[in-house]
Amino acid sequence: MANAYSHWRNTARPARFFGVDARACLVVLLFLVHIRVWTLVLMVVVLALSFILERFGMTLPVAMRRVRLFCAGPYRRALVKSSTRRFTDRGGF
Repeated sequence: MANAYSHWRNTARPARFFGVDARACLVVLLFLVHIRVWTLVLMVVVLALSFILERFGMTLPVAMRRVRLFCAGPYRRALVKSSTRRFTDRGGF
């Protein structure tokens, strides 16, 4: 018999709907609401992309972070240029 708190161990798992990530199922809902050829193609592409990402062990947020890291490049400033301080001479001492 499982203890009373065993349901908490699965709370960090991603939500799944019939074996597919729940975020990818939003395009299935879009297709069901607006049945057109382009929504069918979009649904197939998104579901195939999510399947490929799962094969590599990534979720959608992790893949988006990887794309952002690729676009940002190896060097990133710690502060935005507009938030850095300028040296000023106040005329004292």
